[in-house]
Amino acid sequence: MRKIDTSLILYPILMVLVYALSGYPLLSGYLGDFVASIEVLLLFFLLSRLSLLLPDYGEVASKLFKGAGFALAFYLLPSEPYTSWEFQLPLALLAAGITMASVAPELPEILGLLTRGFGVAIAFYALYTFSGQLVRGYIIAPAFLYAAAASVVVYALVAVERSGLIGSRFVERNAAGIILLFVLLGLYAGLRPYMLENYPRYVFYLEWGTIGFATLLAAMAVQNHLSAANLENYLVGEWKKHSMEISIAGDEEFERVKGAVEDFVLRKKKGPLVTFLTYYGIKALGNIEAVRELTEPIVEYEEECYSVFTPSWLVRKRERERLQRRLQLVKSAIEKIEEYMGGKR
Repeated sequence: MRKIDTSLILYPILMVLVYALSGYPLLSGYLGDFVASIEVLLLFFLLSRLSLLLPDYGEVASKLFKGAGFALAFYLLPSEPYTSWEFQLPLALLAAGITMASVAPELPEILGLLTRGFGVAIAFYALYTFSGQLVRGYIIAPAFLYAAAASVVVYALVAVERSGLIGSRFVERNAAGIILLFVLLGLYAGLRPYMLENYPRYVFYLEWGTIGFATLLAAMAVQNHLSAANLENYLVGEWKKHSMEISIAGDEEFERVKGAVEDFVLRKKKGPLVTFLTYYGIKALGNIEAVRELTEPIVEYEEECYSVFTPSWLVRKRERERLQRRLQLVKSAIEKIEEYMGGKR
């Protein structure tokens, strides 16, 4: 017999209780202004639990209902007499944006990228609407607006790249850097008019500082591009240091796996290694499920993307760590095969 989710009973009881308590004179002064927000939040929490019963995308629907509950609850919060700030819309938009971004990984790839882009954009727009209420908030407000626009464009282009319509992954590798550049452009757009009005003598330094920073970023991008060959030579050296750690003994055909190992560890090509592991895995383990468990870590291994603005020393450090990670995956898989084959190769 299936157990009943107690929250399906608890939330309606709490809704009735909150409504009843708000009518008492002693509590109406505290609850009265917040009843609508509390009731909406409890209602959407209930819908969130009910949506888990859906056979497809129940988790996604649950998160969406919960996020919508927070967004509406924030929007219905009172301002006066508590504060003069109009914070309801920014908080509601922020909750909606965070919710959209959080459910994106659970959606199909292209739809997920577009959803994440709009979610991030809505979150930035929420910060834009809130910053307009701050003292001199107009200085930083354009930065959030530029970031919102950049998020939509960048994630849309990443979706196009992932769909195969564009051959490269340039935008995907540099998504964070591109959005950051737009943030800096927004800061410049907000700061320059303010300085021109209040500190005109320093506008010169702002402009040249911006040009200098842009030049530095361009130099980093060029330097990283030119150092790509050095990185490859460095990884070859690292591979030679560790290649002897993989000991493969047996017939001539099994020895050929060394080339597939090198393709994966050094060049990140998974196909040849997965083929060899599948073939010998079936011979050693005898069933498809065991072979799937054997090859799954390698099949699911994802290459790390770096922005053109990532410092070369950091790329080198991360690539060394990733190479050692790939090496460990291979060692683990081969050790399992050799263990099961028991020297009968």
